[in-house]
Amino acid sequence: MLISLYTQPNCAASNLTREAFQRAVFPFTERSAMDYAPALARKGFDSAPVVTVAVENELVAWEGHRPDLIELLTDLMDTGPVAADGLREREAADEAVLTRLQVMQEIRDHQLSAEDFFAEHGNHPLYRGRDLLN
Repeated sequence: MLISLYTQPNCAASNLTREAFQRAVFPFTERSAMDYAPALARKGFDSAPVVTVAVENELVAWEGHRPDLIELLTDLMDTGPVAADGLREREAADEAVLTRLQVMQEIRDHQLSAEDFFAEHGNHPLYRGRDLLN
């Protein structure tokens, strides 16, 4: 997984996110949010930090210092993406980390309501498996 962290100088949220990434000890590339401002704006991001992660064929991204998503990303880096055959073992599935695209696929496969899921759990780039299973 390729992780990029777009930061601004003297930005408290950028510093907190960088420090959290360094504590998590996973590789990431830090880039200047100012140098990439037009590209980030085209993706809907207008404040630093911005985190982007290539997870298989999906770009997972968010802006701002998000300890909840950093924790999920750390677990995703440790365990890897959920296999294509989905969530089979309940215990492993509870702790699995899924991307939004994977959640949408599981919702379709099990004929669940996407509207209800996102109303209850929010619109995020990463989710814990237990959120989907409960």
